[in-house]
Amino acid sequence: MSWNSFGNFMSARSSALAEFGNMVANLVSAKNEKDISKRNEYYKQAGYSALLAFGNLASNIAPGSTSSHIVNGTNASVIASRLSGNISSAIQEHKDGKVNINRFQNILADLYSLGGLGSTLIEKNGNMQSWGIPLAIAGDIIAATAIATGDTGTISTEEFYNFDNWKGFGYELFEDWSRWVYDWLPDGWNLWKELDRNRSGQYHIYDPLALDLDGDGIETVAAKGFSGSLFDHNGNGIRTATGWVSADDGLLVRDLNGNGIIDNGAELFGDNTKLADGSFAKHGYAALAELDSNGDNIINAADAAFQSLRVWQDLNQDGISQANELRTLEELGIQSLDLAYKDVNKNLGNGNTLAQQGSYTKTDGTTAKMGDLLLAADNLHSRFKDKVELTAEQAKAANLAGIGRLRDLREAAALSGDLANMLKAYSAAETKEAQLALLDN
Repeated sequence: MSWNSFGNFMSARSSALAEFGNMVANLVSAKNEKDISKRNEYYKQAGYSALLAFGNLASNIAPGSTSSHIVNGTNASVIASRLSGNISSAIQEHKDGKVNINRFQNILADLYSLGGLGSTLIEKNGNMQSWGIPLAIAGDIIAATAIATGDTGTISTEEFYNFDNWKGFGYELFEDWSRWVYDWLPDGWNLWKELDRNRSGQYHIYDPLALDLDGDGIETVAAKGFSGSLFDHNGNGIRTATGWVSADDGLLVRDLNGNGIIDNGAELFGDNTKLADGSFAKHGYAALAELDSNGDNIINAADAAFQSLRVWQDLNQDGISQANELRTLEELGIQSLDLAYKDVNKNLGNGNTLAQQGSYTKTDGTTAKMGDLLLAADNLHSRFKDKVELTAEQAKAANLAGIGRLRDLREAAALSGDLANMLKAYSAAETKEAQLALLDN
């Protein structure tokens, strides 16, 4: 087997890919699980699947094919053999409810050594890339776990995968690592892409135009659950956690209904902008181009819509526009917006990407950057924009917290007579068996 064709090597290892799939499935289940003990169990199963996947890869490295490679003075076949043995031991320890931190670190180090070979590359969208980088990131996470637990020896799986004590693969770390690994694999193998696609089949769902206002480039922040920005990108009345533009830069917006606020993605310039023909724009530049009334490829005072444009500088980063955050182009000294752009696909970090980049011109003749962003999406952390007022009786009913596009149970019951009657009967049932019978029916 040639290390130069790692893509072929991976595609031939269906069981490894299946285990990576199990890992992602367990991560998604953990994200949806409210019960702490069950959630941590999903983390543990995800970690176990990752071990099995890497074990399959290690066992399929033919020693003869790597005998010509020397890594840090050690024959690659020796590393492969050691790696396979360590993974086998780790799998058995995992079954016994134990995690040896040192062994995990050694596994990741050996994986990185083999993956970091100069000839060990995979093809990603026509480009050759090393697969050692995501393994190095995983090694850093394992090392951080040792620091967090204060232990480099053997600990229980319950302690290692305890999200709430931050002693192991907390969901954010584990998901970020998983996405990172998949991002370095061919797109056809990336299960996260299938989970996060938008209407255009794209991985990143949010696609607005942004302006660099302070001259240091367009900067973004990560989606941070309920502690970060939430915005209704697709106009369904639900604000969801999103990657966002930093407070010192701004989003190009247009208050279409004249209510003084930016309600949803239809009032940004991106793939949630509806065009005159009824279709949605492919990106922010395509959305803005519709305002070029004289066809000169520039948006300026000669275009009728120029005066209606605003820049939203979200100073408090809450995803809700306030009057003091919306400024006219004139106030910012912006003379024109250039519709010319280049595809750059630059990784900005925090799960965000600068897809296209162009510029705008200021009244003093200088130019600054304008670009179309692909912002990270977190649709599970959400808040409905319309508050459902509950009566005193409704407020006493049994409740389950909503998630994603699901309302809290009490609010949903307030909007549905059938659900309200079912919930009332459930609350009145005197035994667990009676409640289960209602659910079965």
